[in-house]
Amino acid sequence: MLTSFLAYGARKGFLRPVLNYGRKIMEEYYTNEAVHRVVAEKIAPLNLHISNDEPQRFNIFIPEIDFGSFFGGYIAKFNFARKLVENGNRVRIITVDRCYTKREDWPAVVQK
Repeated sequence: MLTSFLAYGARKGFLRPVLNYGRKIMEEYYTNEAVHRVVAEKIAPLNLHISNDEPQRFNIFIPEIDFGSFFGGYIAKFNFARKLVENGNRVRIITVDRCYTKREDWPAVVQK
């Protein structure tokens, strides 16, 4: 139903302003400068301090934790971490992108 409506709107031209506005937003967001900055941040070297005084542990890097779409991929990562802990390992989950939910709020959000 929605796809036929969109196809009809595209044929008649009344969706053109909406599509043009969306295209403008995408063009502004994905300027070369913005893309360069995002890529540079993602591939920047990690600032590590390695110490033999720290216990050995597994570091699991994930892009972000989006509790609005907490599905299979996240569940698999957390189950993997849980299995490592159950087998006597120390685990640290590290998000490399911004997470909008405070870490101390995670347990309450996940239990919902």
